[in-house]
Amino acid sequence: MTDGWVKIEKGRAGRKDAPRRKRPAVSRNAKSPTSAYMSIPDGYVTGDRVSIFVSGTKIGFMFGDEGDFMVREADKNTKIRRVTIPTAICEMIPIGLHEVDLEPDDGGMLVLDCAAIAVQE
Repeated sequence: MTDGWVKIEKGRAGRKDAPRRKRPAVSRNAKSPTSAYMSIPDGYVTGDRVSIFVSGTKIGFMFGDEGDFMVREADKNTKIRRVTIPTAICEMIPIGLHEVDLEPDDGGMLVLDCAAIAVQE
């Protein structure tokens, strides 16, 4: 009855073999252009809150225990944290998924240069 057929075994739960995100990434979907988010490996984040600042084409993130926005756990297995970008500034993020560099500034803030994202494309 099973001649010529190969049985597919059930895999282990979770994505143990999936590649881990090493760099932060921002994403904005064309179907929902008024929302954007940033996925961050756990080592970049301290605390579970973030204050978000904007200056020209740059967005600053001040992580800690105080802030107006939540830092959510996107995936427990990979320790990826997620920050929702406020609607007022999400249009600064180009449509699509983009790996980004967060540059520290003198005040302890991590800065995302949105103009650099547009240049990468």
